[in-house]
Amino acid sequence: MLKKLLKSVPFVSLLGVPMVTAAGCQSTQTVDDNSKSISVEPADVFTVDRTAELWVKGLACPFCVQNVDKRIAVVSGVDDVDVDLPTGKVRVLLSDSRPASKEDLVSAVAASGFTLDRIEMP
Repeated sequence: MLKKLLKSVPFVSLLGVPMVTAAGCQSTQTVDDNSKSISVEPADVFTVDRTAELWVKGLACPFCVQNVDKRIAVVSGVDDVDVDLPTGKVRVLLSDSRPASKEDLVSAVAASGFTLDRIEMP
């Protein structure tokens, strides 16, 4: 009976570790168990004087992170975005010349379908 139940639950495999997808998550993609991906972190380009920090509620999976990242990255005045899934903290490197406004960042998070808990701007 348990085997039958487990076959009906959607699974995602990340780095060879099977995970059940979160209820309510917008992701429907699966990762092939035979594919192995390695994440390489870029150099830390975020500087205190140009970095906005946002705390986003409801991030449940890498696809949620990707959604928030893409919505914020297209905002005019944003140079880079780093989303931390476990904490929900989003660091946004703002442009030197014309940084994105607080309102623009709030709107981008809302458009991604998630809730902004707090935002700190330089």
